[in-house]
Amino acid sequence: MIMYSMHIGIALYAIGFAAGLVALHYGEALKAKYIKWAGWFLTIVAGLGFLCIMYYSSAYFFAGGFKQPYGAGMMNNCAMGNMGSHMMNEGTTMNNGMMDSAPANQTQK
Repeated sequence: MIMYSMHIGIALYAIGFAAGLVALHYGEALKAKYIKWAGWFLTIVAGLGFLCIMYYSSAYFFAGGFKQPYGAGMMNNCAMGNMGSHMMNEGTTMNNGMMDSAPANQTQK
């Protein structure tokens, strides 16, 4: 999932960079000051965004984030990360009922 998001981000930044270069070209040809400014803005923002996404995707890669289909916080299909697995472990009040405080591996008498 992280790699898929990285590819989408890179494609969008490439489109933004190309649009900035086109705006720079036509702004220069038409002598339009605002089109040239928009072209510079698009080119710079897309270039910085590309550097940012490459930095974070390489950080995720070296941390092992690409070895699993979801991010580290999404392992148990829970958007809250490890909290979902903690709430469903044995011995918590959610498995035992709200009134029972005995651990799940003990039987009640």
